[in-house]
Amino acid sequence: MGDHLALDTPTDMLSFKLDSVSSIPLYSQITNHFLAAINEGHFREGDKLPTEQEICGMFGVSRITARKAVQELADLGKVERKQGKGTFILSSKVSMYAMALDGFGGFAAHSMGFTQTRIISKRFGHATQKEALWLGVKPGSPIQELMRILTLDGIPIMLDRALYSQERFPELIDDLQDSDSTYQRLAERYHCIIHAIDKEVSYTLIRPEEADILQCSVGEPLYFINKSVMDKQGEVIHHAISLVVASRVKLTFSYSR
Repeated sequence: MGDHLALDTPTDMLSFKLDSVSSIPLYSQITNHFLAAINEGHFREGDKLPTEQEICGMFGVSRITARKAVQELADLGKVERKQGKGTFILSSKVSMYAMALDGFGGFAAHSMGFTQTRIISKRFGHATQKEALWLGVKPGSPIQELMRILTLDGIPIMLDRALYSQERFPELIDDLQDSDSTYQRLAERYHCIIHAIDKEVSYTLIRPEEADILQCSVGEPLYFINKSVMDKQGEVIHHAISLVVASRVKLTFSYSR
């Protein structure tokens, strides 16, 4: 085995025994074991995965089984094969494009993995002074609030609180379901197309009530994203505040002419 195994691979990985009578194929058992090691931090971004030959020795399997395990990790987006150099661990963080115009649906389209949105709550009330300023309405105007959580492969990534004018978009969220796109509904029902987005990104620390929802520890860092979405006339369509788990997301900025 190569020197990097002795230095970087935990001893419990070296002693791991496969279950030959399990309904789970041997290569998938190996895949799952490496996935656990990656999630637990035993492998970092850029680390070299053991070679197929080393995996054969570690788990007592054939070269075909080892190759299938590595391919499954590649298909999941966890590793990258580099010709003549080996197989390397990819970033465990999900890329979130800070300058993107799309919402949850767009994030799902750009992500490798199973994304899901879940509605936590709907609220119908009257705008406070701050909410009125955000939405460009008068204080006390009727508003709608939608709280949703975005998960990737079952892991919470983002908590989002979106505000809409009830007068401009009546019944927008009344029958909204978990998988429904608010942007698509705005376009289809109200002929309202998103033209521009203003975002302010800062850091904050997670509070107890947010920690439960995001399955994090109190005090973990979060990206705090303050977002206003406008139409072509410059009027605010909605305002949102998103809390994004910094340890699970890589915030990406890009611009081109």
